[in-house]
Order: sequence, then structure tokens, then C-alpha cells
Amino acid sequence: MAAAMIFFSNEKLTDSKTPLLLLFRSKNSKKNQPKTDTMAKAAKSPKKVKKAKKVKDPNAPKRNLSAYFFFMNDQRPKVVKSNPDLKVTEVGKKLGELWRAMSDSEKAPYVKKADADKIRYEKAKAAYKK
Repeated sequence: MAAAMIFFSNEKLTDSKTPLLLLFRSKNSKKNQPKTDTMAKAAKSPKKVKKAKKVKDPNAPKRNLSAYFFFMNDQRPKVVKSNPDLKVTEVGKKLGELWRAMSDSEKAPYVKKADADKIRYEKAKAAYKK
């Protein structure tokens, strides 16, 4: 990396008073610095080949939802209606705060739905594999 330094000569400057511009490589340039361990390993290791993305079967059953997702699906319209100016990310944060503030007894209906959905998924998965 080249660095620029401006030197004014000791002699009288010309009428344009233009400084003399010198370009030089500094002693502390990145070329002269020792490589760190990770940089040295990265330089020596061959490039990794990315794995091909696994094709998802469109006939496979959908995964089960967690209790939190059932809660979000239930409460999102209410939060958006009461706070129409919130962005999508802010709505998610608000729902997270509401979920954390809930007691176990308040979460029970959503946990019950999640358990039922898990049973549904396991049955569908077993039928799909046969």
C-alpha cells in the first residue's frame, strides 16, 4: 500500500507554492508484517468446495410448530392492530417481550397446541417414510 507524504523543500517555493509530493512504501506496510496464524493457515489451505444444496421433497410433511410460534400466530394481528406504525422486526421484538413476560400457566394453551402438532408431525412423517 502506498502512502503519500508532503514535504516542503527548504528552498524558496515557486510562485504557485505547490508542495513536492513524494510517494513511498512505509516500513510498516502490510507486505512487511508477519502473517498471523490464521492468515498463514488460510494462505496454505486449499479452497473448500461448497456442498450442493439438498433438494427438499415437496411431498414431505411440514415440521411441527413450537408453542412460541402458536403464540405469535395468535397474537401478531392484535399487536399490529394496536401498533400499526411498528416495523416487522419491531413487532417480532414486541411479541418476544410478551412471551417472556408470560407465566407457565398462561403459556399452557400454546404448549398444548404444540404437543398436539408434534404428534401430528410424527404420524405424518411415519406415513411418509412408508
